[in-house]
Amino acid sequence: MGIDREVRSLLGSTPPDVPSFTSSVDDILRRARGRRLRRYLGGSIAAVLVAGGVGVPLALLFGLGSSAQHAISSPSPPVRAVPGATITPIPSGAVDVAIGAGAVWVSGFGHVTRLDPATSEVVATVKTPGTEDFSQVAVGLGGVWVTADGGVVYRIDPTDNEVVAAIVVGGAIQGVDTGAGSVWVTRPREGPGELLRVDPVTNRVVNTIEVGPGPGAVLYAFGALWVTNTSPPSVDRVDPSTGTVTAMRFTGLVAAGDDSLWAASGDTVIRVDPTTGEPMATVRVPRAQAVASAGGRVWVLASPESSNPTLFYPIEHTAALWEIDPSTNQVVGSPVYLDALQPIAVAAGDGAVWVADYDGETVTRFDLESCPGSTC
Repeated sequence: MGIDREVRSLLGSTPPDVPSFTSSVDDILRRARGRRLRRYLGGSIAAVLVAGGVGVPLALLFGLGSSAQHAISSPSPPVRAVPGATITPIPSGAVDVAIGAGAVWVSGFGHVTRLDPATSEVVATVKTPGTEDFSQVAVGLGGVWVTADGGVVYRIDPTDNEVVAAIVVGGAIQGVDTGAGSVWVTRPREGPGELLRVDPVTNRVVNTIEVGPGPGAVLYAFGALWVTNTSPPSVDRVDPSTGTVTAMRFTGLVAAGDDSLWAASGDTVIRVDPTTGEPMATVRVPRAQAVASAGGRVWVLASPESSNPTLFYPIEHTAALWEIDPSTNQVVGSPVYLDALQPIAVAAGDGAVWVADYDGETVTRFDLESCPGSTC
């Protein structure tokens, strides 16, 4: 509980020129404990909730990132995010977001929320006890899969929005994705981490592969698994047919699109050749947090700026959505600034980009439109 004492100390030392914090300290600590299991920090230390008047060390905050983006886009005419956005409140909270099975799925506290991608309206809420700050969601193999506390993987049937299986694999599981006929789940532990292979027919673990320390997000793309590790930061490529693990020469949360991998890492987005694993290009994007791909573009979620160099006091309207043209590896136009203090996940598809905001407990939809002529 040493970290809890540190958080209490920070909550009790609000600077005099900042409005005092009025919410429950115990509630903050509860959410902080859950966040210490957050997928991108591999269970070592995690970010804590930031709200008005509370600062926490920046080193504990950044690196949260979103889940790996599963969809791979195909070349298409240039698009841009339409000015303005549709914001949907998510009563159970917004931790991760994924697109598939004709819907947008948002993991939160004890529930998974289903949104209509056309209207952004909540159409179903599925009870999933134990889903918290660390929970990731993926869609594939006829199901929606979400990780939860106690090493539980929930399987939701998207045809009736019901949990059809609660698969107990044990441990502080984090990332999840589908591919090569299986469901893949990351499990941090002391020392090297593990990648679990779950058979969707039997709902049982059929193989365990040792990966780097602190595995978080996992992505299936280009016939391989890409695991983002955190202790220290690294990326492993895993061959699903042999279980062979190869350490890559880049780091960051990984997405797939336009025949490439894209990794958000610090103030850059790295484009990677998925065949060789070698970086092909580097694009500067300040505070790059996560990446998604849709409409022939790469979309980068950037964290908000902080008004303090050591403690995190997020500045309103500085979190942003950046656009990269993969044909030039250049940023296109100006970023779209977000009405979000703690954007945590991004997904793209079905003509829109979706951003989950942990602090505001919302999901924001940015519609994409074709640009006139050949450029935006």
